[in-house]
Amino acid sequence: MAFPRSRFFRPAWPGAIRFPGCGLFLAALLFLAGSPGPAQPALTQPIALKVGFSRTTFLDLNPKDLEASFKVLVQTLGRKRAYQLEVETRIFENSGDFEAALKKDEIHVAIMGAWEYSGMDIRAAIEPKFVCMHNDQSLTESLLLTRRDGGLDSLAALKGKEVILLESSVSLLTVPWVDVLLADARLGPAKTFFSRVEMVQKPTAAMLPVFFGKRQACAVDRRDYETLTEMNPQLRSALQVIAASPPFLNIIVCLSRSTWASGKVKSDMTEALRDLHLEPEGRQILLLFKADQLTPYRESQMLAVRELRARYQRPARKP
Repeated sequence: MAFPRSRFFRPAWPGAIRFPGCGLFLAALLFLAGSPGPAQPALTQPIALKVGFSRTTFLDLNPKDLEASFKVLVQTLGRKRAYQLEVETRIFENSGDFEAALKKDEIHVAIMGAWEYSGMDIRAAIEPKFVCMHNDQSLTESLLLTRRDGGLDSLAALKGKEVILLESSVSLLTVPWVDVLLADARLGPAKTFFSRVEMVQKPTAAMLPVFFGKRQACAVDRRDYETLTEMNPQLRSALQVIAASPPFLNIIVCLSRSTWASGKVKSDMTEALRDLHLEPEGRQILLLFKADQLTPYRESQMLAVRELRARYQRPARKP
């Protein structure tokens, strides 16, 4: 099932693109497993490692920046393990292509948004293993903001107004949440309810136009809201929250169930991902994804996402 884009999403890039340098990152992950010790014997045959990324997991990141960071990681940590890897990294622009590749056992490690994962029938091929943790939190909320002095104190008051929605790696569910919010309030589809919907990928680009009165509302991630308002208390004084989403999970790291060269390779990959935050270079990579570390996935973390999808897929309600 393709990622259900809102009517005001920008068109997705066609097909899947490749950034060979990104594969260096996953090679380095295997080198991270375990504490430093005597080097293990090199494997006589190279090991194929295929990694798939959903483009939504780094909407606000530059692939070239990622590539440079991966190279530094490999240069620093490449001596710790003696695996001979042939890594291929694929970036998928839509969940349909990603799902097809997973079902064909073409991917060993899959990194995707929880929203996409909830719409795929892939449990037989892969298992969710890790989620991103930030400040001891793996879930985050979306907030709908307006100016306190603007007289816009409810969702209904935004009819005919201009709104900005944050579309970033930590705000993957903002758009479907706003769609469901409008549907539940029987306010009609976003394209007719709002006079204009603008998508941005930086929290400042969402909040500052509302602060300066150029737009009437915005939806952002609570983490970004807390960070920006702590840095600039004027933002907190000027802006108010008129709606908040349930806590949602954003990014999931999955591993193939059966396509590994050996059980040890899979075990080493699992340990490397778990311990990524223990290495300085690993923390740099996590920082790009706005995470402190990876923690084990729990099925209960998906409940709010699955409920949102069920509500999102109901027939549109008329006002």
